[in-house]
Amino acid sequence: MAPVAGIPGEPTPPAEARLEERTFETLERRGQEIRNEFRKLSLENMVGGIGSVGFESRLHSGPQNQEWVQVDWERPVRIDQVVLAPLLWQMGSLGYTASGFPEEFRVLAGTPEDRVGKVIASFQDKDKFLPRSAPLVIPCGTTASWVRVEASLLSKRIQDHQYSLQFSEILVFSGQDNVALNAAVSSSSVGILEGTRRFSRALTDGYLPYEMNVPGGKNSIAFLSTPKDGERFSLQIDLGESMPINQINLFAIDSSSTSPRDYAGDYGIPKRFVIEGANSPDFSDAVVLVDREKRNFLDAGQILMLRFPESWQRYIRLISLRHHESKNVVGFAEVEVFSNGRNMAPGKLAGITGGTFTKRIESLTDAHNLNGRILPVKQWLGELAHRHDLENEPPRINQAIQARLAQQKKYFAVLGWATLLALAGAAIAVLLLQLLKMRQIAELRVRFAADLHDELGANLHSIGLLADMAHEDLRSPEKLEVTVEEIKNLVASTSAAARYCIEKQTHPLNHNLPEDMRNISRRILADIDWELDIQGGEHLRDLKLTFLDDLFLFYKECLVNISRHSMATRVRASLRADAKRIELQVEDNGKGLDGRTPKSLHRRARLLGGRVSAEQRDAGGSSIRLVLRRPRPSIFPRAKKTTP
Repeated sequence: MAPVAGIPGEPTPPAEARLEERTFETLERRGQEIRNEFRKLSLENMVGGIGSVGFESRLHSGPQNQEWVQVDWERPVRIDQVVLAPLLWQMGSLGYTASGFPEEFRVLAGTPEDRVGKVIASFQDKDKFLPRSAPLVIPCGTTASWVRVEASLLSKRIQDHQYSLQFSEILVFSGQDNVALNAAVSSSSVGILEGTRRFSRALTDGYLPYEMNVPGGKNSIAFLSTPKDGERFSLQIDLGESMPINQINLFAIDSSSTSPRDYAGDYGIPKRFVIEGANSPDFSDAVVLVDREKRNFLDAGQILMLRFPESWQRYIRLISLRHHESKNVVGFAEVEVFSNGRNMAPGKLAGITGGTFTKRIESLTDAHNLNGRILPVKQWLGELAHRHDLENEPPRINQAIQARLAQQKKYFAVLGWATLLALAGAAIAVLLLQLLKMRQIAELRVRFAADLHDELGANLHSIGLLADMAHEDLRSPEKLEVTVEEIKNLVASTSAAARYCIEKQTHPLNHNLPEDMRNISRRILADIDWELDIQGGEHLRDLKLTFLDDLFLFYKECLVNISRHSMATRVRASLRADAKRIELQVEDNGKGLDGRTPKSLHRRARLLGGRVSAEQRDAGGSSIRLVLRRPRPSIFPRAKKTTP
């Protein structure tokens, strides 16, 4: 089956996992999401009273019959959506349902040169899109001047046991423009009611079986006026500037709340009227855009859509030539004037001549009706279709929950056996834990030794050098005082470093590794030209703190060795991380290592589980390279960073 669209303009959601495979939490969350969406979508209210019903083919005694209906408009255009509105019947307390909507059919589109066309959608009985009362929205993307619906499996009519093809309306959208409005209709056959209660032309007359009812926004009372005797009634709208217009929609006065209704569905719309356009306020250059006369009592609906050749106009005037037959009034809930598929009338000034004002004229262009907001027809029908799809989902969610409960009962039966096996495994686990603890103790000793070397080695070496200097400075009290002060500072730093090494064995400290590497570079390489390039920093987040600490200390040891032994003037370091591996490289232009890797770096590399190598650079100096596999992220939250 071709995908069925929800709300126009929204991307098609990815294929969802089967409901049976979801957890209770996701099922409940999906149910709440559906309830939230229901509050925002248009309500499915049906038009009451008398009006245009739709099209019907000839009758058949069985469903296996071929019928088709085709809509042709003026010229090929790019179309993006086809909407099929069903012919609806009321089923008492069950509400409304589609009658004669085909169970298997395909939709084709083509151009005058291509009368065969191409299939833009195909539906089978197994798709189970019936029963429904909502429109069926079919997305597409092709250039066409006609659309044809070919049915191969008909459905039963509601009123008897015969089969036929029935639709209320076919709409074809190019953007927001319904190019099928008032288009020519042809079909494989017509029913016995053709010309009386069913009409082929009703398939594209713009009359829909739904009443626009959109939650949110204000409720607007319709405009209503009584024409003066002996004067011609007219309604004018100023669009503010000249623009190309090709369609005007007239919304009938909202339905009466009485039962039965005390006026017809098109009450207030003149039986005969013309609509003129002009660019002069006095209409001296007026041209007739629409000349309409109501054909019969079924030529009525909530929205009267009037399409005409595009014309540049600023002023619009509707002139009533014959008022509605039920009462001498003229009124509308809203008037829409479309330019390039967009309603340009909201907020524009309107006025009347030849009439007695009785209700708010500003309601004509406030984009609201008695029920709330007025949406573009394409969006409105899309919301009705989306609501239908959502209404079918909660029963399947409940079914999935019941299936999950039944599955859990089976799990409880297995749980008893699993408990016995768990007890047996617990004994084995105790032994394994003892072995693991022994391994952890051994690893702790190695790490502690490495930390003492890295953190304290440099300080102790410096203290020894300062002690020699103090011996030489015995004859200079001023120099001796400075040297002793430096020794005291180093002793205090060494004491803090020792505490740091001990505390971090049980309480690892948090690292912002890129920031810490830059800070330590500034400290150790203060008199050396250095550069640090870090790529893939996002892959270093959420790693274990001990791992980050070991990687930091490896880098620090490299810098200490360079600062202490290499006599380098330039250092270039790079850290690159991705989802699978981490690589650290430190290069200098010093006297080099002759390809020998310091033991302290070998020790750190073993703790990290990586490989370290040292190379003599052709240009002079050494290059240390550490390559290791990226470990799994830590599942524990980071502790607040402290400094020793």
